[in-house]
Amino acid sequence: MEWYTHCIRIIDANVVYCLIPMLVTLFLVERLFKNRFQTKAVLTLIRIFILVYTLVGLVYFIIGVVFWPQDFAFIQRATGPYSLFYWLMLLSATLLPFTLLFKRFGSSLSYMILIAFMMKIGWYFERFVILTTDLHRDYLPQEVSSNTLVVVFFKSILLLTLQGFLIVLFLLCYLELVKRKKEYI
Repeated sequence: MEWYTHCIRIIDANVVYCLIPMLVTLFLVERLFKNRFQTKAVLTLIRIFILVYTLVGLVYFIIGVVFWPQDFAFIQRATGPYSLFYWLMLLSATLLPFTLLFKRFGSSLSYMILIAFMMKIGWYFERFVILTTDLHRDYLPQEVSSNTLVVVFFKSILLLTLQGFLIVLFLLCYLELVKRKKEYI
C-alpha cells in the first residue's frame, strides 16, 4: 500500500496537477494552428488518462476504506461539520470524471478543464487557504517578510504550467512523428 501511495504522489505531481495547463496549451495550439496538429488525438489521450487515473483511485479508495478504515479519515470527516465539502471533493474526484465516457463531454476542452479542476478541488482550496493565512497573519515582527510563501506559490504555478506545456508539446511531436512514419511506409 505504501508503494502504491508513493506512485500516486509521483503521478499527481508530474501529470495530474499539470492537467489544466496541458488543456489550456492544447486549446491555444488548436486555435493558433488550425488542423495542423493532432490536438483531438492528444485530447483523447488525456481523457483516457483521466479515466484510468480515476478508476485506479476509486478502487484504491474502496479497498482502503474496507480493509484499513483507521488510515482513511473520510468516514469521520464525512459526517462532521464540513461534510458537504468532503462529499463534494469525493464525488468530484471519483464520479464526475466518468462523465468523460460520453463522447459529447469528452471532446469538449472547456469541460475537460472543469473536470481537471474539480478532480483536485481540495488541493486547490488547501493551497488557497495556506496562501491566504500567510498573507494575513499579523503576529510576525515588522522586519520578517511573509512574501516568501507567495513567491514559492507562484514559482510552483509557473513550474506546473511549464511542465504541462512540455508534456503537450512532447505528445504533439510524438503523434506527428508517428503520422509521418505511417505516411512513408
